[in-house]
Amino acid sequence: MSITPTQDQKSTYREVIEPARVAADKNDGTEESVANVLKKLIEVDDWIANKFPEREYFDVDGKLVQEDGRNPQSQTITELLALAYLRGVQAIEQLSKALTGSEIPDSASLIPIIQVKGIIIPSDPGSGPLLPSSGAAIQREPAFIDRLALIITALHEIRIYTDDLILYRGELADNQMRKHSYILIEIPRIGGEIVICDQVGEATFVSNRSLGIEAYQRLTKSQLEATPGVLRVVHNDTDEWTREILQHLQSNQVGGKKIDINDLIALRKAIQDSYPSAKKFLELPGKTRAAIKIAGLGLTAIARIFDVKGNPVNKEDDHVELCAKIWGEGHPDIAKALKKSREDQQLSETLGSDPNKWRDHIKTLKDSNGQSYTAVSFLALPTGSADNEHTRGGLKIAGLGLTAI
Repeated sequence: MSITPTQDQKSTYREVIEPARVAADKNDGTEESVANVLKKLIEVDDWIANKFPEREYFDVDGKLVQEDGRNPQSQTITELLALAYLRGVQAIEQLSKALTGSEIPDSASLIPIIQVKGIIIPSDPGSGPLLPSSGAAIQREPAFIDRLALIITALHEIRIYTDDLILYRGELADNQMRKHSYILIEIPRIGGEIVICDQVGEATFVSNRSLGIEAYQRLTKSQLEATPGVLRVVHNDTDEWTREILQHLQSNQVGGKKIDINDLIALRKAIQDSYPSAKKFLELPGKTRAAIKIAGLGLTAIARIFDVKGNPVNKEDDHVELCAKIWGEGHPDIAKALKKSREDQQLSETLGSDPNKWRDHIKTLKDSNGQSYTAVSFLALPTGSADNEHTRGGLKIAGLGLTAI
């Protein structure tokens, strides 16, 4: 079908395309910004469909632009998609470049940046990470690749946007061979993390669990690589490197709900300021948890902001999950409790409400002498206290005490 747009149609097209052009030009990679671009372009396509119902779909906007003498304000849908992509990449690259400086960049509003004291991923002992203090050794000038910008841009492929991220930047020792700090990219929306350094020769680490900044400042490269849920990725081919990172992030994906990053950061800081010890917060009894108010919110309301379901006031498992969201699953005071909590949940699902399964499982438990319980030894359990698992008061199976069992 041949299309010969009228002068009025060409003029109207410029008016219709203008909001989409402005939206594309202002794209900063946030989900709202990207959605706005697509909404405006759909409106353009709807106008074309209405004006040219018998159109050859992909040719109409090109023909309109061509007939309009390539007016700068007249662009095709494809061109505006490319413009939106370009502006998003430019915003990310500007932030990435600023992060290599000594100050927190002015553009930090694009993605929140938290400067932490100390090194992110300290070197393994004896790995020779530091230059001689005399500076006598001759060192080649390091090379850099803007990996941070590459991966933040690539995250759009799995619908993770700039407003889904938190960045943490560490410090460097004066004589450290690494000239750029590792950057931790936290993705609360899917409970994943990427630790990345732009310096050539530095591996990327991807976790499908939220270990938390404390873990990355404590664990060396070899310890991190041995941590469950963490994958070490070497950047040889960019497409392959990107594919490995995105696949691993999605391998244990949780959540997916949009989280207000600024609210999360503010609440996390307020809680950690009020309770500097993760262990003490973890061990708060239910009555104390019920009285907590942070920024006017109770613990259950706070849990929703962190995308934790359930009731952290009355349910121990839910409280442990909230602690993990605040301090990280890799925090030493959280990790053990979280492991046991999740094992209890899995066991509870396995046993269900079948008395025979519970009976068989109880028979596999060990008494205080390391022997399997018999009718006699189980019957002889002392009353005891809640902190002794070999008493009636302390025995818990899948989080349940004897009365519930």
